[in-house]
Amino acid sequence: MTDSLDDLRDRFTYLPEVRDRWTVLDAPTGRLWGDCDDFALTALWLIAGRSWLRILWMVLTFQACLWRVKTDSGMGHMILWVRGRGWICNIYPQFGDLKFSRRMPFVLPLFLIGLVVKGVAKS
Repeated sequence: MTDSLDDLRDRFTYLPEVRDRWTVLDAPTGRLWGDCDDFALTALWLIAGRSWLRILWMVLTFQACLWRVKTDSGMGHMILWVRGRGWICNIYPQFGDLKFSRRMPFVLPLFLIGLVVKGVAKS
């Protein structure tokens, strides 16, 4: 799991979203291009052992949660919280303390709506 997160941190390059779609960045080689949503969802995907059922279980049991927050400049941003580890995002790619204003957690119903409405792609 750590190697996978290290790989994500090393290969990830921020690309502002062209369309609002959640993407799991799972290409075996090369750069991983995406926005903050893609980084957070991919980190959760890796922590859950690349399993959608495990992701749903982690969200349902409050072991993990995606959060919509505000950056210091007032921009919307998505981060991941994992119980026992803390917060992670593409701006602060190591687990640690919360560095943003909390706005809204994507608890299970919102998470499922996000998956359906935004759609999930794999790159």
